[in-house]
Amino acid sequence: MRAGLFGRRRQYDRERLLTEAARAQRKGKSRKAIGLYQEVLGKEPGNAKVHQRLAPLLARTRQPQAAWASYRQVAEPLAEQGFVEHALGIYREAAQNLPRESAVWLAIAELEVKRGRRADAVAALCAGRRQLRSRAERPKAIQLLTRAHEVDPAALEPGLELAGLLARSGARAGAVALLETLARGRRGRALRRVRLRQLNLSPGPRAVWRWLRSLLPS
Repeated sequence: MRAGLFGRRRQYDRERLLTEAARAQRKGKSRKAIGLYQEVLGKEPGNAKVHQRLAPLLARTRQPQAAWASYRQVAEPLAEQGFVEHALGIYREAAQNLPRESAVWLAIAELEVKRGRRADAVAALCAGRRQLRSRAERPKAIQLLTRAHEVDPAALEPGLELAGLLARSGARAGAVALLETLARGRRGRALRRVRLRQLNLSPGPRAVWRWLRSLLPS
């Protein structure tokens, strides 16, 4: 409750608070709207509708962790109740507003896997990785590509990119092992790409011979 006229405290009135918040939002007064929505959540912390209104405002005012927490409050119960497509819609909105939050892309991928859509899961993880380009964000990028490789070990593009990031991060042994895995069962252009990456990472007679051999017609 907030203080009213002459210091008297107002009774909690959800509808009034929501009306005031919506008005403030329409006028572009994001921080005022946030405060009003949070006042409602102080009384009703599990109110998914309020979290859904609040989350984009928090993202807009550069509060990504709080925004993601609100998006989760909306999506997780939906997924638990079996409304996976609806939950995915919430997470996709979160990805638009919080593109550099790796947890958002991981959440999308897990629901896609749950639906049996592994290709879509890998695509989401790769889309998230493309948002993370700075050196400081490299660990998050590696996390997303590692999950993509787990979901589909045969996917070449995320595997090659993951190997490159591992090598640049000092995990050379991990990169070497990953490239060996990617080479298995490959032929033609795909194998040549893997062998060339191996040659660049570990130049030497054996690497040269394997790359040259990959150039021969299969």
